[in-house]
Amino acid sequence: MTRKKEFSRADGYSETDLLVASRDHLLSALLLFEEGSLYGLDSAGYLSHLSLELLLKATLLFLEDKFPECHDLEQLLRRLQAAGLKLNIPVAQDDVVKRLRAFYGLRYPDPTTPVSISQPDAPLIRDTWDSLWAQLPEALRARMPELYEVGRDGRLRKGGRAIMIREKKPRDST
Repeated sequence: MTRKKEFSRADGYSETDLLVASRDHLLSALLLFEEGSLYGLDSAGYLSHLSLELLLKATLLFLEDKFPECHDLEQLLRRLQAAGLKLNIPVAQDDVVKRLRAFYGLRYPDPTTPVSISQPDAPLIRDTWDSLWAQLPEALRARMPELYEVGRDGRLRKGGRAIMIREKKPRDST
């Protein structure tokens, strides 16, 4: 079985869905960082990586009508620059990108390549995301919805799915 190396709109992907997922993963990561629990930091790191990865892939989809099956943030940035996007990434933010690249490894415990993460990473990650966002083409940034669309049924529509929160019912005490 051969794996697909690139994805496109023909595969059902859209810039808007990727941008929304990027933003939501970033906000979820920041909540985990803010919570201050040691149990959530690995997830915060991985979600931070995923957030930036999806932001870059949305941009590639916008510029090239496709994006690669690749998780390497530096490689994605190089491809964006090869596609003509001029990015100004200060040294401090380049260091954050390199750290985020390592956070991809937080998906699975690997004692041979340990990755450290801490709460002070959060503002640096947010600043890097915001800086890259500000440098994206305006026509792409305009595709990010301000608010989610909630249908008459009360369900949130996101990425072709319906998301809802059900009220918890009290447990029967008998």
